[in-house]
Amino acid sequence: MDAEFPVHFTATETGQVKRGEGKSPTDRLEQARSDLRKDMFRLITSPHIQVQRPKPLQFNGNTTLAFRAIRKTNEKIQNTAPEQVEQVESLQKKLKHDVQRAAMCLDPSRNFEDEEEGEKESA
Repeated sequence: MDAEFPVHFTATETGQVKRGEGKSPTDRLEQARSDLRKDMFRLITSPHIQVQRPKPLQFNGNTTLAFRAIRKTNEKIQNTAPEQVEQVESLQKKLKHDVQRAAMCLDPSRNFEDEEEGEKESA
């Protein structure tokens, strides 16, 4: 059973109006709206609240070449006979290198080699 608690409303302002302030309720309402707009604008433009957008990926000639290398290596892996284990393994290493190269071309600000070492250490 939930007990119902009485709700108490307390006044935030006294009924007295100081000299120089707007005397009508309309003036106070407009002032409250103005203050709310200012606070909302400050909240929206605050750097602590906004999510940082990731930098756009760079798609240039180097990226195109890296994707072509991935495609060619993948085709070589598919055309290699399963019995040629050593050749398949070397092609898989090349494919991994090509993927890493493409990722670095797309986002040069990140260091994928350091991230890979961190994953190995945590495993």
